[in-house]
Amino acid sequence: KGSIFIDAGKVIEGINDGQDENFYHASTYSNQNRKYVGNAPDIGPYEYGDSVYWIPGFRTAYPSIPIPKNGAKNVSLEYGIAWNYPWKEDYSGTSATVAISGPGLNETQTFQYPNNVIFVKLKPGGTYNWRVTVDGVVGDSWSFTAKDKVYPINDRSLDISIQDSTYLPQHIQKLLVSKNNHAFLKFDAPDKVDSTYKIELNLTPGKIYSLNDGVVLYKYHYKGWDERLANSNIGLVDKSNLTVLDTIRSLAENETVSIDVAAFIDSVGEHSFALAAASDKDSVYFHSRDKLVLNGHFEGSIEFHNSGYATLHSVWPSISYTSDASLAVSDKSDVFPKEFALHDNYPNPFNPTTTIRFDLPKSSDVSILIFNVLGQKIKTIDMSQMNPGYHSVVWNATNNYGSQVGAGMYFYQLRTNDFVKTRKMILLK
Repeated sequence: KGSIFIDAGKVIEGINDGQDENFYHASTYSNQNRKYVGNAPDIGPYEYGDSVYWIPGFRTAYPSIPIPKNGAKNVSLEYGIAWNYPWKEDYSGTSATVAISGPGLNETQTFQYPNNVIFVKLKPGGTYNWRVTVDGVVGDSWSFTAKDKVYPINDRSLDISIQDSTYLPQHIQKLLVSKNNHAFLKFDAPDKVDSTYKIELNLTPGKIYSLNDGVVLYKYHYKGWDERLANSNIGLVDKSNLTVLDTIRSLAENETVSIDVAAFIDSVGEHSFALAAASDKDSVYFHSRDKLVLNGHFEGSIEFHNSGYATLHSVWPSISYTSDASLAVSDKSDVFPKEFALHDNYPNPFNPTTTIRFDLPKSSDVSILIFNVLGQKIKTIDMSQMNPGYHSVVWNATNNYGSQVGAGMYFYQLRTNDFVKTRKMILLK
């Protein structure tokens, strides 16, 4: 999704327009010259969304060559699962039955040769099992696990001082955020997600030139922008429809920062975010979805590394999905935080409420304390003997007497018997 090659090709009569033409040789099978998918043919040997996927190589006596391969990890949440038919001299009337099961998915479909793709939507982190039967011949049982995050369909940094400028599609590894540069990121939210999932936007700064007032995170409401050479190009569309979500004030180079965005992704499909400097004193670049291991260079001294163009997914922007339900039923120690932590509140600045998140690696008596700029304690939220895990509390800008407090800067503190941490926040009126 998001590729500039989709629907960018040319129609060729009798080849990709669905018409049968009299060439020098007959079609190998029915519907070989099927019509393209979408508004126009794609550029490349395969068509995005095609129900037939040609798999070269030897054909066995049973269904084989599963795509994704058996045991695969990090399979995309929208996927076209494919397989190879068994070898036959005549495929007339040949059909395949595909059975697949897993979280949120349990179905059986029948296909006529040469159709060999079943399109599925998967739950983040789910493990799925599937099997293909062709004319009574049963293939092996295969399995795969879906990824627990999505990467941007598009991400791009723009010089906002230049109006109505078309940005050519390029593999740029940096998202610069500074006085004149804003970064925009577009994601496709999956539909197999419910309220049990913790949803976080993950960003990794590659270089912090200066950081005084922070980086502002916005929800960008424009739909349909991309990097095509068209009116939808991010350099040409309206970029003013923004809502402030949070201000990121604490960053470290090459350390990922995660922001809870569950409240701002309320539907399936396209969701965009923007990043801007809080003031002209802030300048940072984040790694983009095009970040490579060695920036395109080759380094023979790195073991098992043979390509300067290997992708470095670990620092790409992403939206991750962690199921609270799976955390609740698992007894593995690695599902709990490994250390105490107090996170940035969100939104920040805020009015009238904000959420304060904190992590507990063990059962603890917890207090959240709110102080004004004079150091006076105005609010105490006591939570005795909380279980280990990921927690949050909402502050509604009131003091211990239930009265609303005034606008300004406040400090919030997490206090346990083993840990004390303080951060600042700003209340707007």
